[in-house]
Amino acid sequence: MNNNPSIIPKTADEDSVIVSVLSQVIRGGNNVVPGSGEERKKKRYIGVSLRSSGNWAAEIMVPGKVRKWLGIFGTVEEAARAYDRASIRYRGKTGKTNFPVEEYPELEPENNAQGS
Repeated sequence: MNNNPSIIPKTADEDSVIVSVLSQVIRGGNNVVPGSGEERKKKRYIGVSLRSSGNWAAEIMVPGKVRKWLGIFGTVEEAARAYDRASIRYRGKTGKTNFPVEEYPELEPENNAQGS
């Protein structure tokens, strides 16, 4: 038997804790305990969802209850801005957006958009 105190055998529980901590670091180290409900407090954007590939998808429901696909984006902010541009186009400047409408001065609503 080895009596060297610097070599302590690991248990399966310690291995799972190490894997969990390393996973947290790889994901960004956000100190949020999965399942605690705290992960829901993160900023969420309207019309944006995370795909299994790690990219962000954006879509909007346009008047007439038709789903309009806006595309796949590399960042959540890009997808949120795509939603905002579509919202302004279809609903006018009073439509819900993720960022202030003033950030989109170049956009004009379509003629049939509500709230314009």
